[in-house]
Amino acid sequence: MLNQDTPSLDRDLRAWGALVVLPLCYVAAALWARQAGGPFWLWYNLDPAYFYLLDALNVLNLTPPGHIYHPGTPVQWLGALILKIASPFTGAAAITDAALAEPEVHLRLISTVLVLLNGAALVVLGRIGYRAFGGPAAGLLQLAPVISMVVLKNSYLVKPEALLLVTTLALASVSALSLDAGLLERRRNRFAFAFGVIAGFGVATKITALPVFLLPLFVLGGRGGRLGA
Repeated sequence: MLNQDTPSLDRDLRAWGALVVLPLCYVAAALWARQAGGPFWLWYNLDPAYFYLLDALNVLNLTPPGHIYHPGTPVQWLGALILKIASPFTGAAAITDAALAEPEVHLRLISTVLVLLNGAALVVLGRIGYRAFGGPAAGLLQLAPVISMVVLKNSYLVKPEALLLVTTLALASVSALSLDAGLLERRRNRFAFAFGVIAGFGVATKITALPVFLLPLFVLGGRGGRLGA
């Protein structure tokens, strides 16, 4: 029995190995682009990274954020969480002083976490795509963040677009999973809940992304098979 399972395990390990190649390339490309782009205080990097750093500090100090146009709330809360996890035994006032003294260091920390989140989301998308479509199609799905330099550039900046990439990859993952034969029919309520959470998170991140989250209406409306055709 062990000998019969071993080839399957080997294939699974090889598949996982292949599915992490493109996410690792994305992470390397995003960090390279960030290094080449220069510091966040340069005019073409400034909007709105410093706003979100300051509002992450506001959230950390339990005061209302001031920059709520997007509204961008998840970015602010995530920034506050990252800063606190990085200094778990330090008070909010001391973290604030350190961030204001070295804002670029703290922005790079938040940026790195955003890049790694996107990389992890790409691994998940690739695995689900491999299950739904097979190897080559999974690779094509994982190319999403690098099909445009605009997407790549925004994926490392501390702003809503970087978190929207994670959200969109999660949306694509759940949509691809719904194409598994019979799964949507058996677990429609779970899919509806997952799509609702993703859509709510995405709209809270940036309200202008709302049209993207109309996709679940077509999937849950019974057209999942047509989307995969």
